[in-house]
Amino acid sequence: ILPALSLDGLVHIDICEGAYRRKSFKQFLCDLLNEMNPFLGPNSVIILDNVAIHKHHSIINMVK
Repeated sequence: ILPALSLDGLVHIDICEGAYRRKSFKQFLCDLLNEMNPFLGPNSVIILDNVAIHKHHSIINMVK
């Protein structure tokens, strides 16, 4: 289970059987960013932990 939360509660959630890989995590981020689109701006923050897939250049470019 991979949730995305805001101060107001749940923004987006995804359930994946097994571990998230780069492809499934990128899809999660794409869906999340679409949900955030009306509010995405300079005050938006996405916090990722130190998992290896979070450090891949394609993931970093998505959240910049």
